[in-house]
Amino acid sequence: MRIVLIGLLVFVFTGLSFTTLAQSDEIIVTGSRLENYDIYAEEDGVPPHITIKKRASFLVLSVRVEGDTRQTVKREKEIRASLHNILQAAKRNPSISLGHGSEFVEDFTKQTIAKDLRDGRRAETSHMVLLIKTPVDANEITYSQALAIIDRFIASVNLQGRTEIIKQSQPVLSIVKPERFRGELLGFIANDARNTAAIFGEDYAVRATNMAERIRWIQSGKLTLTLYIPYSLEVLPKP
Repeated sequence: MRIVLIGLLVFVFTGLSFTTLAQSDEIIVTGSRLENYDIYAEEDGVPPHITIKKRASFLVLSVRVEGDTRQTVKREKEIRASLHNILQAAKRNPSISLGHGSEFVEDFTKQTIAKDLRDGRRAETSHMVLLIKTPVDANEITYSQALAIIDRFIASVNLQGRTEIIKQSQPVLSIVKPERFRGELLGFIANDARNTAAIFGEDYAVRATNMAERIRWIQSGKLTLTLYIPYSLEVLPKP
């Protein structure tokens, strides 16, 4: 199917639809996303010409709530009591929310606490992994301030028995509903295509392909993401 705009810009769609993301709509930003999903990065190592920069939605720290009490029943009871205290503390703190998941983020709830605990890395240990998040989409907050909010929250939690909170890795970013920026990106791409066609003269048109691709992103600052559609432009003589 071809859609021609003012005789200059042609979008070619390959039957793909603008599908939505998972129901949670919040996605973890990691280096592996760039490596595994970014076809443009595989070819050139850089996004296309037209991009937009946006603040991430959350700074996210993955932690392991772990206990090493020798008796299994008592150990699991202590861990679940600690998880309950973490959840209640987060509900009282407007700067903190909890989640779980490795790529798509889901809310951490009392139903999550009831799930099976995982065996620890050492004998007679058990744990559950959760995500501690603080919003960073406001321009006023810095990376250091956001990290301090999470650290203070961890220090304030009442842990039971021999339970402890262990940081799993460095904090990462997440973005909520990235497809909400599609219209803005398409507008910039269309404007650039019109300007490109005008440079070559009225005997030429520009064709843009891959416009049905989902929005991709790379981290371009401590709290900043560069968003783009992996499109390509082709200058063609008008028929």
